[in-house]
This record gives sequence, C-alpha cells and structure tokens, in this order.
Amino acid sequence: MIFEERQIEKNNFSSRAMLLFGIVILGFLAVLLKVFSLQISGYTDYQLAALKNKNYAVPVQALRGEIFDRKGRALIRNEPTFDLITQPNLIVDVELFLNEIRPIVFLTEAEQSKYLQSYKEKAFVNKELVLKKDLSKEQYDEILVNLLRCYQIDLVFLVGYMKIVSKVLIDEYKDRILNIHPSLLPKYNGMMDLNVHQAVLDNNEKVSGCTLHVVTEEVDGGRIVLQSQCLINEDNVDTLKEKVQKLETECIINYIKIFSSFKIGYSVDIEQGNRFVEMLKKDNNKIGGFCSLVKYQDTILGVAADGVGTKLDIANDYNMLDTIGIDLVAMNVNDLIACGITPLFFLDYIAIDKMDVNKCNKLLNGIKEGCRIAKCELIGGETAEMNGIYFNNKFDVAGFAIGGVSQSETTLLPKINMMDENCVIYGLRSNGIHSNGYTLVRKLLKYHTFNISTILKPTIIYMQVLEMLADYPEVVLGAAHITGGGFIDNIPRVLPDHLTFKITETWDRPSVFNWIQNKSQLSDNEMEKTFNCGIGMVLVLKNPTREFIENYNLIKLGNLVVKHSFISQDH
Repeated sequence: MIFEERQIEKNNFSSRAMLLFGIVILGFLAVLLKVFSLQISGYTDYQLAALKNKNYAVPVQALRGEIFDRKGRALIRNEPTFDLITQPNLIVDVELFLNEIRPIVFLTEAEQSKYLQSYKEKAFVNKELVLKKDLSKEQYDEILVNLLRCYQIDLVFLVGYMKIVSKVLIDEYKDRILNIHPSLLPKYNGMMDLNVHQAVLDNNEKVSGCTLHVVTEEVDGGRIVLQSQCLINEDNVDTLKEKVQKLETECIINYIKIFSSFKIGYSVDIEQGNRFVEMLKKDNNKIGGFCSLVKYQDTILGVAADGVGTKLDIANDYNMLDTIGIDLVAMNVNDLIACGITPLFFLDYIAIDKMDVNKCNKLLNGIKEGCRIAKCELIGGETAEMNGIYFNNKFDVAGFAIGGVSQSETTLLPKINMMDENCVIYGLRSNGIHSNGYTLVRKLLKYHTFNISTILKPTIIYMQVLEMLADYPEVVLGAAHITGGGFIDNIPRVLPDHLTFKITETWDRPSVFNWIQNKSQLSDNEMEKTFNCGIGMVLVLKNPTREFIENYNLIKLGNLVVKHSFISQDH
C-alpha cells in the first residue's frame, strides 16, 4: 500500500522580497476599497490647473486607479473605461478630492515632492525596490509588471515617462502600452520635452500637436493610433508646451473612449503553446496525444498531467473551492479516457503561499469525489508552502493520473486505420465551461456579472466512453477531449493525416457561452477555438445505430471529410 505523503516546503526569502509583498498587501487593501490611486511623484502644474480650470472638461475619475511616473505624467489605467464629468462650469477642490480617496499608495523616489508631503500619512515611500538605482531596465520592468498584474491593469500610457522600457513590459502589454509624444510623428521622433517645442518654433512650423503610438523597442517607432494638432500662434516654448499638454490629455481621454469599445481579448497564446508541443514531438514521439502511452509487460499504461488554470483563481476569489478538485481529476482522467485508458491512480500537487488547512481540505475533498466518480484511487500527493513565489492568498494545483489497459484488448484509441470519410462525429454534452478559457472569463467578470455557480460548474468525467468502447469496439473509433483550443485544435489530434472534420449541425449550448460571446464580442470561430461550446467530448463513430445514439444521449455534430490537399494529390 502506498501511503499519502505530504511534505511542507518552506522557503525563506530576502527582506527585499518581503518588502515587495508589503507593497502588494497595501495594494490589495486599496483594491478592496474600490478607490485607490498609485502615483509615482506628484501632479504636474498643468494637471492641477486642468482640474481647477472652470472651462475644462475634467476627467475626475482619472485620479482613480492610475500610476504616474516620477514627473507625475505617466498614466496607467486599471480599467478600460471611466466616467467623465463634462460639465464645463465644474470647479474641483483638489485638496478635498484627494483627501476623499483612500488609501493612496505613493511609490516614489521623490520624497520631498510638495504633493507627497501633503498626504504623507497615506504614503508608502520606497526607494529601494521599484526605483532602485542598480536595477537593469529588465529587472525594473519585471517588478513593475508584477505590480501591474496585482491590479489587473489593461491599458498603459507612458506620458513624459523618461525611461526606455524593455522588452519585458512591451511583451506583457503588446499593443496596449502606448506613449504620448509631444509632436506630430514621424516628425521630431527621438526628441523630448522642451527640445521638441523649441525645434518646432525654430522650423517655423504652422501646426504642432501630439501623437499617441504603440510602444515598441524602436523609440517612437510604433504604430500611430491617434494624433491631435493645434495651430501655433505663439513664439514662447513654454506656452506652446502648455498648449500641447492639453492636447495630450484630450488625446488620452479620446483613446480611452475608443478602447472601451474594443472586444476583451483572450490573452493566452494557444498557437505558441501548440508550437512548443510540436517542437517537443520532434524528440519524443510519445508527446502530442491526449495522454502518454507506455508498454509495460502485458499492459499499456496511460499517464496524464494537467491543472485547472485560472478557474482556480475565480473559485478562490468567491470562496467556492469545493468542486475544484473534481475539475482537477476530470482534466486528467478525461485525457486518459480519450485514449481508451481506464483510470487507476491519481496524485495531486498543491503549491500555496501559506498553509491554509481549510482550503486544502476543500480541495482534497473535491479530489476524492472526482476519484470516486472516475473509479480510481488517490494514492498520494504533495503540498508545498512557497510564500516567496505565490502572492498572499494565491495557490495552484496540478494532478497526475495513471491508467491501464491490457494489450490484448481492443479499446485503445484512436483507431485511425479504421477511419474514412464515411465516419460521423457526435458529441457528449458539457455542463458549462469546464476548465478552459477562464483567463477571458476572469476578465469579463471585472466588468460584467453572471451567476458564479454556473461559471464554476465542475467538469464532467466521461466514464461512459469506456462503457461504449467495451460494448461497441467497432463503432467508437476516436474520442477528443475538448479543452484549450476547442474543436479546432483537439479533434484533429485523433484523425489520420488525410482526413479532417466538418461541422454540419447546430445544437443548444449552455447560456454561459452566449454571455461570453456577447460580452467579449468573439466571433464563432474564436469561440470554437477557445471553448467547448457545450460539447465536452467528441466521438468519431462508424455506423452508429439509432439505439446507440439514443442510449448515450449523443448529439450529431458533423462528419469526416478528405482534406483538399490530399484530393488534389490523388488527381
């Protein structure tokens, strides 16, 4: 008998790392209060003047959820939209307004800032971490990215930001990190601040303005997304600068309005993951199926490893962890089942910032229930406490499933040699999202609401597929577990090279998918490449009877077809 062994690994980290977590804790408190402002240094004079100007449309909410650079001009939004107060006669009392926003966290290297001194009791001053002088720009941006992730930042503006950002920050935000430049690019690229305005005056330009562009590694070389211009009626560089800065503010506000209409994208790079698998397959032909198959004596063993992804974070946020263990088992054993392997054993791994017996018990109870459904045995696991790796109240889980089938049995899948264009594909219903696509769902839940119990329904464990294989080995030729990549990536994994599939039918999908598509504006193709869309397991069948279809409540999806490339080769 193999006994469960759980070893607690405790890692000690430097005081600097602990200081980072002190900052993160303050940040999370701010998020909970729904009113926070992160600011590096104070506000510039033109920003304060804009707030007090009776004739200026004041974006009051812009003071919430921002990060400014050390000159007070780099805006980083934590929401894609915010309300504008547009009454032209509004007067804003800056002192009163700032005092009403609590808590405010200042990360600054300018301790003597006159604005910082006014709110010192609410400030967290740190010169040793984010703004440490001996950090490389990559190290600096790695810390900054982690801080921004705490606040789920969607859009970054660099406004007068004097640092050259590294590939680390650019890769994190791609086309969602923008720089405002005080000229009409491509003119005067590479120049900054007063030098730009002086050059504009020296060249007797008739117009000037500002340019909002995507940040790339080439300075001022990114795609232009918006420009604003003004006539030059002055010969004073400071006056021109002030006029252009007002345009910069308007340009940013206008882009935020535009950005709010963009669809919420799915940020997980499925294609990159597929390329990684293809690279691994070159060195190991056991990789690429739903599970790995290993011959051992007279048995073929199947081995699978998987997790539950971002679904875990949503369940943790809503304290609904009871069924996550079922998801963990399902994601592994369904991959075994797709290969015709009977699940036998299961192991789990829990990595957590600080041991929480209540949470771990909920996870394990769910795992035990999943193993009961899958008729396999939980034989062991590991719990690692790593509060230097995971943020406060964060953790992750992984599972490992082992199964087997006798080499003499005919249940091993897929049976590609028996497949042809006469085969049909049917599906077994899912009860919801299962355990993929939650990175996008998590984003949607920032701005929209939906029944969380529905969103967190546990993944179905498809044990009936094994029953079908045992009773109808000549009918069931393949099974595809529909996970990340949806139909488009998973069905081809069980087909021979010369065949593909064609969806010819429609079916009712759970309402949660209609909500996702409506709020995210994903196309049908994008939905099918991301979610199971109501079908958790797809079966490739040959000559199924009506009785077979009705007994297992199967849904007709389509059929197999010969790939065009193979048709052309034959002719």
